[in-house]
Amino acid sequence: MTNSQETSLSKYGHKVICIDGTHGMSARKVVRKYKQEIEYANGFQEILEEKDKKYKFVLQTLMVLDDENEGFPVAFASSYRQDSVLIDVFLSTVKERVGTLSPHTLVTDMVDSYYNSWMKIMTPPVHRSFCT
Repeated sequence: MTNSQETSLSKYGHKVICIDGTHGMSARKVVRKYKQEIEYANGFQEILEEKDKKYKFVLQTLMVLDDENEGFPVAFASSYRQDSVLIDVFLSTVKERVGTLSPHTLVTDMVDSYYNSWMKIMTPPVHRSFCT
C-alpha cells in the first residue's frame, strides 16, 4: 500500500469497500491468450515452452469507491495461496496501517473466507453485497 492508497482508504473506507482475488491467473495463460496478437519478445517463447511449470499466483485486491463512485485499488496481496489465513494476514496488515475500517457496504464474491475474515479483523459492515 502506497501513501496515496493509504490516504484514499482512510478517506473513502467508510463508504464501499470491495475485496476480491484473481482466479486461475498465470504468466503462461496470459501469454497464450494473446499469442496471435504479440511478437514474441525475449521470454515469451520460453514461457510457452515450459509446459510442465505452473504459475499459480493469486492477486488479492482491496478497493474503495471515490467521490465519483469510481473504483480505486488501495491494497494488494500476491500469494500462491488463497485461503482464510492469507485473507486474515492481509486484512490485519491493512488494519495496522490505517486502523479498523467500518464501511457502509462490503462487496465480496461468494466465497465466505473474505467475509469471515472481515468480521474477525474489522468492524461489521451495514450491508454486504456479492459480486460474481
